[in-house]
Amino acid sequence: MNTATENARAKLNLTLDIVGESKGFHLLDMLVATVDLCDIVTVTERADGKITCTMDGMPADGGNSAVRAARLVRDTFKTNGFDISIVKSVPLAGGLGGSTADGVAVVRAIARLMDINEKHISAEWLLGIGSDAPCMYKDGVKRVRGIGEIVDFIDMDLPYKVGFIAGNGVDTAKAYALFDTLKVRGGDNTSRALKNADKQGFDIADYLGNDLYIPAVRLNPEVAVSRDKLTSFGPRAVNMSGSGSTVYGLFTGDVPDTLQRAVFKK
Repeated sequence: MNTATENARAKLNLTLDIVGESKGFHLLDMLVATVDLCDIVTVTERADGKITCTMDGMPADGGNSAVRAARLVRDTFKTNGFDISIVKSVPLAGGLGGSTADGVAVVRAIARLMDINEKHISAEWLLGIGSDAPCMYKDGVKRVRGIGEIVDFIDMDLPYKVGFIAGNGVDTAKAYALFDTLKVRGGDNTSRALKNADKQGFDIADYLGNDLYIPAVRLNPEVAVSRDKLTSFGPRAVNMSGSGSTVYGLFTGDVPDTLQRAVFKK
């Protein structure tokens, strides 16, 4: 049987600016960076058209991103079915893109198995997996705009180790809705960071920000507790990833043993 294995790496939002709205979708301007924290995704081709998925040995929800990705590939490229096995390390529902990472890892694995040319895997097509899928398909630091379909790779130095606390999640749709209700003003951290990135003394730690932080805290007060705890360890800067509830700090020295750890992956 043909089998391929891929690392499904998590991401961190260095910035998340909400810059507008179009056709019911929030328009974003973000800096997103890949970290080495990852799930292990193994895909095996089947002789029929069925798709199965297990997560840590247990049957997975048929609506998850990995299954959705496999169906998208099967229906687009008329392949056989696939058995998917996921070994989880990325916390679920924490703003680290763990579910989407599994989905794009499935696509990469099947593309290798079926020898699918990458020119057929467009950002718009990847949106069928999730809004984070275009920016998570390849590793690196990226500027992500629109609803997630505009992705530009950025050459940016990230000289930090990461320590993080992953909580029990924040409902993304509710976070965006509350952002609108609270009439929170969108930030411009992304554009300011890129405007100054070539200047001497530039430090990404000076530009971290997330427009969903206030809504996330209203929905899950543990986000603020995690931020306070991280701040007590003396990192260079602290931020929240995605819609929460993961809060992370950038450290110049060793990350405290009580925190989960990650390293930026270029």
